[in-house]
Amino acid sequence: FGTDTETKTAYITVSSNTGSTLPLTEGFVGTAFPPADWSITNGGNQSVTWVRSANRGTAPSAGNSAYVNFYNTDTSGEMEDLNLPAVNLAGMTSSTMTFDVAYARYNNTITDQLDVLVSYDCGETYTVVYSKSGAALATMANQTTAFSNPTTWRNESIDLTPFVGNSKVDIKIRAISGYGQYLYIDNVNVTGV
Repeated sequence: FGTDTETKTAYITVSSNTGSTLPLTEGFVGTAFPPADWSITNGGNQSVTWVRSANRGTAPSAGNSAYVNFYNTDTSGEMEDLNLPAVNLAGMTSSTMTFDVAYARYNNTITDQLDVLVSYDCGETYTVVYSKSGAALATMANQTTAFSNPTTWRNESIDLTPFVGNSKVDIKIRAISGYGQYLYIDNVNVTGV
């Protein structure tokens, strides 16, 4: 029945086979979100995703952070990924990822989860290197009202040494909804020796 032509601009993105050199640091101080070379994979409900806070955070970038609002929308089980730029761990003998987290459960039975996943095969497979939920994730007491003013943060450290030697390592921070509360992160750093 004839032919049709369709043109799509910037439809395919070809990424480098080498990640960025270390260190990678992000305190979410810039107004662009996600930051340059970062991306978001939305789990389905477009109204619930990672966003930037311009007035909540912890030092050294106090006043800025990234968060997911699981309090106001029933999206239980939905996953929201904040994808870091790929990093180059070739030539390293060790590597570490650190970040700050703030979270309060809604109650003892409703809880959200935070995972960090790593891939060294261009995202074909991911390994969970960090996973916390419930009391293990909480930095403050339960709150049944919106957790919109985090005052207690905890620094987390993840050993990325099992992935050294790879020139492109993909890292994603995944928030999994339990229809619970706000979940904040700040000061994401990936370093290597």
